[in-house]
Amino acid sequence: MNISDIDDFVALHAGSDAHMEPLDGDASSRKYLRVVGDKPFILMLLPEGETAHHQKRLGLMLQEAGLTAPLVRGISDDGRMMIMEDFGSDRMKEQLEQNPRDERSIYQAALKAIPALHPISQLGLDPYDLAVYRRETELLIDWYLPAQNIPISQGMVGEFTAACDPIFWTLSRVEKVFVHRDYHAENLFFLPTRQTPQNIGMIDFQDALSGHPIYDLMSLVTDARRDVDPVIARQLVEDYRAQIGWDREVFAAHYAMLSFQRNAKILGIFVRLAQRDQKPRYLELLPRVGHFVVEALAHEGLGDLRQWFDDYVDDWQGRLTAPLSL
Repeated sequence: MNISDIDDFVALHAGSDAHMEPLDGDASSRKYLRVVGDKPFILMLLPEGETAHHQKRLGLMLQEAGLTAPLVRGISDDGRMMIMEDFGSDRMKEQLEQNPRDERSIYQAALKAIPALHPISQLGLDPYDLAVYRRETELLIDWYLPAQNIPISQGMVGEFTAACDPIFWTLSRVEKVFVHRDYHAENLFFLPTRQTPQNIGMIDFQDALSGHPIYDLMSLVTDARRDVDPVIARQLVEDYRAQIGWDREVFAAHYAMLSFQRNAKILGIFVRLAQRDQKPRYLELLPRVGHFVVEALAHEGLGDLRQWFDDYVDDWQGRLTAPLSL
């Protein structure tokens, strides 16, 4: 797309007097601009090969479930431009930086919105199955461990897969629900003038899957981008466990398995972003993510996987929680 196509699209949906201001991008190849006119909007530009139609469909499904997703004002004919509702400049992350005393109440609001996701139709969503869990987790071996100067052999990969697969099989057998998949403080907005659960505005849900009912709770609490107060984190986890009625030990095991899987994936993604995509800012987040991996591996249900790290990664706890420079 060229600049004249963008200008014409914005003028059509926001008026000829509207102008655009850049916004920070996310870890994807999408680009975002704030459209400023009589009313602000967000313009999303997608790379070639992607369209916004699936995201629009998911947003409508969220809204029909009584949740808050950006209202779509228009999509270009090729699907690569979408103009939508602007929730404001301050995501939950920035709101908490400005109002740290509100952390408990804002996180409780975010927690209450999660069960409302679960009944949403999973029609058209890919399943979070063993193959997806495995493919994502292998990013740790493909990107993060080589960046730590850990040589990877075929034998190591085979043993890693053998240690992971029973975990992923256990997770895959749980009855699936609609999963946002990236439910954290940079993808959520606290909207205090709206009623629960509509007081949580959700973005970046285009990669939603049919998956585990604990996944979004775990994503919220093990946030790569900010430290959640540990007392509040423990209360969120216990409140959610009680709400869905799971046995405490089973819940803890599944939470640890999911946390290892997601955060191992993120370690690999952040190194890939730095090395391949020239986005080094993600490296500063690695120690926090590595800490979540260490915590998860302490659970008895991940003993075989912990043994793999003992066998092949010297001082793996220290490596995972230390800064990494490339």
